[in-house]
Amino acid sequence: SSEGNIRGAHEGFVETVRTSMSLVRRRIKSPLLRFELFPVTKTSNVDVIIAYMADRVPMKLVKKIRGQLEKLPLESILGGGYVEPFLENGKHSIFSGVSITERPDVFCAKILEGRIGLLIDGTPFAIVIPALFIENFQTLDDYNFRPFYTLLIRWIRYFAFFLAVFLPLVYVATVTFHP
Repeated sequence: SSEGNIRGAHEGFVETVRTSMSLVRRRIKSPLLRFELFPVTKTSNVDVIIAYMADRVPMKLVKKIRGQLEKLPLESILGGGYVEPFLENGKHSIFSGVSITERPDVFCAKILEGRIGLLIDGTPFAIVIPALFIENFQTLDDYNFRPFYTLLIRWIRYFAFFLAVFLPLVYVATVTFHP
């Protein structure tokens, strides 16, 4: 498990795409939840499911992702990492616009936020599009604790990040220019 938590469910996606789809459907029982299943690659016919909430996701984005998946120049998909580069915005950035999760509860939360999820047959990870940089500072347990405590812990994470990034810079500048 790459996404552990203290409080909360201990379920994860499996390699069979239909079982993973049922894990999502068990959590979101809305008729607005849409699944589009289609084979992507021509050689191995790997099934990919696009999951989204019909009332929260612009259809233009769904068509764009569907088009990108249909134009994949791959013979086979053996993992989510094969597909990720083709789903990026095209802008060269150090930060990815795609996130990966192995947990159905996280996947469902992101779908309910208005994002698009991809389930790929043969891999126990799901892809979520788009991803935000600030999500790197969130943990699963943030949603299981009191809001005040969670807010305090998140601010400590932000402060530690900026301290780790900028403190060496300040040290080098101070030592170099003011010996």
